[in-house]
Amino acid sequence: MTKRSGGFYSYCTGLDNPTAHVAFLYRIGVSASYFIAHCPQNAVHQIVGCAKSHDRQWLYHPLAVDVYIANDFCSTWEKEITKERDAMMEQVCHNIDATLIQ
Repeated sequence: MTKRSGGFYSYCTGLDNPTAHVAFLYRIGVSASYFIAHCPQNAVHQIVGCAKSHDRQWLYHPLAVDVYIANDFCSTWEKEITKERDAMMEQVCHNIDATLIQ
């Protein structure tokens, strides 16, 4: 008998991006089915690239697709946070410079 598992989760893909929703069903060692709404294009590109490669069997393992999604999630937030941090630091440095000039 094949073991099955499934679930659903959502995650935020950035400050200005829609929330992504993921539903999945695994037949352990046999197949994995995913429905992903608002999946970021970078994650789609990586998942499709793996599916077209000789390593596509890897996608049948539980959480394999989720690794690509998590990688994109972390990369997106890192870029968003860095952008906001840089803007904040620019403002702080501007304020310090203005204070020193006075």
